[in-house]
Amino acid sequence: MGRLELCSDPVPRMARGKSTKIRHVSLKNERGEELKVQLWGNLCDDIEEAVEMKKRGKTANIILTCLMSNNWNGCFAQSSFGTKIYINHQNEKKLQKDKDRRF
Repeated sequence: MGRLELCSDPVPRMARGKSTKIRHVSLKNERGEELKVQLWGNLCDDIEEAVEMKKRGKTANIILTCLMSNNWNGCFAQSSFGTKIYINHQNEKKLQKDKDRRF
């Protein structure tokens, strides 16, 4: 979970013989730590709402689920088939409760 800092434009790619796209995203958490993520396929479009919010000067808080931990090409995480994007998630009480449960 973090605030959207930077997001590249989608770049066309070939993966497993099929045309897709990738997008590099930089999130910053509440401690100021940066997470670089590489999004693939439809997730490049799914994050567009947050990109537009950032362009208008609004904060876009992002939650990404089911990332693969990796250090490849300067990114520390990559999306997977199970990745979902939540933008400015409405249930902040539940998120805080989950955050407080961490060991």
